[in-house]
Amino acid sequence: MSKNTREFYMICDFTNIIKKTNEITDSKTLCNKIIKDIGFAMLPGSDFGINKELLISRISFVDFDGANALKIVENSKLLNDNFLKLICPNILEGIKKLKEWIIKRN
Repeated sequence: MSKNTREFYMICDFTNIIKKTNEITDSKTLCNKIIKDIGFAMLPGSDFGINKELLISRISFVDFDGANALKIVENSKLLNDNFLKLICPNILEGIKKLKEWIIKRN
């Protein structure tokens, strides 16, 4: 990872949108199923002390150019979708795949 890359984390609760099945019984099996199906990596909430029965995960956003993002923000009064496409295209694609996976399951 270069020194100009930044990261942040998001805790996601899928408990009310993903139904438990034989394949998905807890946060660990949820994360395993998602990475197997779409290649989107998350850590189970149980790795962070959260009850493993809850379908909670942590997503780490590390694939973006923080230095370039800061330059654009400092020099621009208006940010739009092009900003995200320029700074973090892989993150956007991953979130899109995750959203589509969730929709297909419901």
